[in-house]
Amino acid sequence: MKPAFALFAISVALSSCATPGPIASDPGIAVSSGPTAERLTGGYMVVAVNGKRALSSFSVQFSPSEYGGYDGCNSYFGQGLANGARYFAGPGSQTLRGCTANTSRGRRMLAQGQTVAQIVGGGFTARDLGNGRIMLISEHDGTATGTVTIEGALQKAEVTASNQMPLSGTAWEAFLLNSERSAYVKTADNQYLRFSDDRVAAKFSCASFVGGYVLDGNRISIVDLAVTEGENCTSADDIKDAEFRALLTSEMRYSATENSILIGSPAGELYGDKERPLAR
Repeated sequence: MKPAFALFAISVALSSCATPGPIASDPGIAVSSGPTAERLTGGYMVVAVNGKRALSSFSVQFSPSEYGGYDGCNSYFGQGLANGARYFAGPGSQTLRGCTANTSRGRRMLAQGQTVAQIVGGGFTARDLGNGRIMLISEHDGTATGTVTIEGALQKAEVTASNQMPLSGTAWEAFLLNSERSAYVKTADNQYLRFSDDRVAAKFSCASFVGGYVLDGNRISIVDLAVTEGENCTSADDIKDAEFRALLTSEMRYSATENSILIGSPAGELYGDKERPLAR
């Protein structure tokens, strides 16, 4: 399924593009709670980046399952998902137009645009500043590492079963659990998340999980979760399985396409590819 924001002929993974330098820290920003991210709907103009006035007409767009934007040179888009104040972003793509700048201001403008794309495409916490302005806060271990301030109206999009891909009969693999944005790579083939009409079976590291599930729009609630411990599990396996279990038993929301699933909750995030048959 082609993303609504993908009005571009050529795309590449954002993670394969050259990345700008570290994002400047803004110690004066506290990460806030509340459902602000769920109210990000439609298009917004960027007015500030890391506390400095935006040097170009950067724009960002959000829907219940996608994000997109323009960084002053290229357009980008990806799978997205809001849960409370947090916005989760899956691997993205962008156009391949090359831009150069011959002036100091031009170079700063392109760097600003790349910072916006990094923060939006890496996931963020949204904070309502009032007066039609919203701050998107990139964070690490609860500390803000970069900010983008956008301007526009907050209005929560209606998320119903009719505008979500059904999960029954789907199967996913190659998960990325609580990964940094740059760490989206394929992992082991023995990971899976499989949905039937009302049951779910899952495995991440060593233990296996089964239970029932209930859908409400894009909310997933797993009930009566049972765990079967695997053989010869290491302490590293136990840590990853504990993270996976915490996610499965939390208040999850999902965004799914024909090829990928993104799950986000207060306990973390999970990204997976469509399960493929094992090679013979």
